[in-house]
Amino acid sequence: TGAADTGAADTGAETRSDTDKGAGADTGIRADTERGTDAANGAAVFPLGRTDHSAVLWAHSAQKEFMLVFGGSVSTPLSAPLSASPVSASSESAAPLSAAPVSSVSVAASCSELWCLDASDGDPAQWSWAPMLSSGGEGPGKRTSHAAAIVGSGKEACMLIHGGQDSAQGTGGKSVKADVWLLGPLGAARGPHWTRLSLPSATGLRRCRHSLVLNLSGELIVWG
Repeated sequence: TGAADTGAADTGAETRSDTDKGAGADTGIRADTERGTDAANGAAVFPLGRTDHSAVLWAHSAQKEFMLVFGGSVSTPLSAPLSASPVSASSESAAPLSAAPVSSVSVAASCSELWCLDASDGDPAQWSWAPMLSSGGEGPGKRTSHAAAIVGSGKEACMLIHGGQDSAQGTGGKSVKADVWLLGPLGAARGPHWTRLSLPSATGLRRCRHSLVLNLSGELIVWG
């Protein structure tokens, strides 16, 4: 089931660092050095475990390919005693665990994180994660159980997101979405841009936990 949202939809526009990680400067991928890593001990950068997210493979070139992971439901430990009022936190804003008594209870929260796994090297031990930042646009916001597909190829390719579940709207049919979003070009030097698409054919096509594929004729097919 979709997890409860804990705040307003993310804007999709974030400040990027001057230093790229993993993918290299020509891919348009920028690393957020303040999230997903512990600068004090040099811990690796990687996303929290999650469910109900999307994952697509982007073939940047003959030498480079990346897996893009968007959204999903993450489980975050509560950094407060059991007697305290629970506070939900997404992985984007979760604070380090304190030394105070901590409950063993975790909260599931929807997120709008976009992560990139550089799988260009033939040795999986050399693959690396980095947050992928957009150059602007409102962004789809936090969601789970959506579908995604790559449209186009190479540096000009885009990632398309359709539907999913917004648990801020409850758990019934109202929580299921029909919106369509495009992130691209994925290889843009300053990062890709989010755009909401207006597709008459998708109006009313509310779906969650469905599949989305692009066939050789350029048609997007939704199933389930």
